[in-house]
Amino acid sequence: MGSGGMSFENVDVVLLVAGLVFLLGGWLLYWTSLNIAGGLIGGGIGLIIAEVGLLAFDQLEPLQQNALRGAGFVVGLIAGVMLVRWLHRLAFFVAGSLLGGAAYYLIVCAFRENGAEWAQSDAVLAFGTAVAGSISGAVCVFAAKFIIALCTAAIGAVLIMQSIGWPWSGLAVIPLGIVGFACQLGLAKPWRRSARIANDDED
Repeated sequence: MGSGGMSFENVDVVLLVAGLVFLLGGWLLYWTSLNIAGGLIGGGIGLIIAEVGLLAFDQLEPLQQNALRGAGFVVGLIAGVMLVRWLHRLAFFVAGSLLGGAAYYLIVCAFRENGAEWAQSDAVLAFGTAVAGSISGAVCVFAAKFIIALCTAAIGAVLIMQSIGWPWSGLAVIPLGIVGFACQLGLAKPWRRSARIANDDED
């Protein structure tokens, strides 16, 4: 792979396209895929439950059976989307709590070893770790959009640089990732606004 000038002789088109998708639409791709996966899984489970229910109501007319299947699928789809959104928030909260709590714990232990009096209290260590974990978990949930956008933009930038052979010693990966991150946040705003308006209309 070259480390100097630009060379497009052996561009990996698949990596390039994948990189552009992650770079410019990673957050939207993640959120859309999450909802689709949850909806399909929930809808499938709802359909299975409806089929099991039909075994007890085999006297129903074909139209009624199809209506029951449809209702089961729709209810399962909605429940599946709600569940994956809840799991998404839970996963970010748990991850943030573990990182924040661990960071606080290690910092207090370091002060303990250096003889700081306030750090010698077990209550400071235990209660502080719980509080720090809770706060960092809540921050991660609030900042999930930014975290996902940043990570996917970084992945996209690396894939693009990999596809074109890492020109300019790979230095372009940083501004490329920043541009992708900014683009994703710009795309996320109208999408989230329209989703919020739809939720308000439903209420």
